[in-house]
Amino acid sequence: MAPARVLYTEGLDQSASVAVCIPSYNYQAYIVETLDSVAAQDLGDLELVVVDDRSTDGSVKAIEAWMRSKAGRFKKVSLLQTETNAFVSNARNVGVTHVRTPYVFMLDADNTLYSRCISRCLEALGDCDASVAYTLIERDGSASEPMMGHEVWRQGRMAYGNMVDTMALLRRDHLLAVGGYEDLLKTGGEDYELYCRFIERGYYGIQVPEILCRYRVHQASLSQNIMAKGGNAQSLVAELKRRHPWLKLEVIEVPFR
Repeated sequence: MAPARVLYTEGLDQSASVAVCIPSYNYQAYIVETLDSVAAQDLGDLELVVVDDRSTDGSVKAIEAWMRSKAGRFKKVSLLQTETNAFVSNARNVGVTHVRTPYVFMLDADNTLYSRCISRCLEALGDCDASVAYTLIERDGSASEPMMGHEVWRQGRMAYGNMVDTMALLRRDHLLAVGGYEDLLKTGGEDYELYCRFIERGYYGIQVPEILCRYRVHQASLSQNIMAKGGNAQSLVAELKRRHPWLKLEVIEVPFR
């Protein structure tokens, strides 16, 4: 894991229930809306950590200004920055190791949440021993077009492709037990690969059958750019099957284009 430094932090080291972890790289155009959706959660017991992966736009200034104005809403806020641009998996791991909460909600810097998202996921995990709680996801506010999360977690189904987005609530100790996120040669698919290791450890996920997350489609989207490059999708399939021979997938699909 690449080193990181603290650019800004405020709040006592109180034990929040959930930390929202956001990796950010050159998403100045979207990050404030994302952060606003976190501040609007109906769960008060939150910590927030944003890990900037050496952005070259105005993201860092925008995030710090937002945190200074909203710090009182959270138990603790932290803005970290990696020493080098080391890709999204590293940034997520930096955030996860920085916090001490029992749960972490993973959120990318260009997506947003409905206000009851985290509390509903926390309720779901509180009723069972699942490792992951996930919701239905819509595209850019279009509730008529759910993207992911509409299927109940089944190991057999996961063998043919991912059905759970990065946006999910995870038990932090389970995430650390499997080694966190891994960098798949910068081809994407880190969330799917993580869930494969969860399955191999005997962990499972639980669905919250409500549309509570919003996925933004845009030209700078990581998944759109990765899969648009020739050979990336095939390379990702090959790497996933090398790591997890029980997988039966043949193609990787981008949910929205």
